[in-house]
Amino acid sequence: MLENPILSSGHPQTDTYEPVVISDCTNVKCNEEIYSREGIEHNGEFYCSTHCLGEHLINEGQAIDMSNQ
Repeated sequence: MLENPILSSGHPQTDTYEPVVISDCTNVKCNEEIYSREGIEHNGEFYCSTHCLGEHLINEGQAIDMSNQ
């Protein structure tokens, strides 16, 4: 009888990933926590999504919202 190597004790165990909160979103309108391996870092500030980063850049005058043109 063949044994399934995934279920047998000979299969190497994989490490589980435990998320760690690294920061809160820099966008003042957002209160999301940012976990390791997630989010966006821009100029030393952390954002939970491209939406929050884009909104921040528009508010700072570093980007133009073309949807209002």
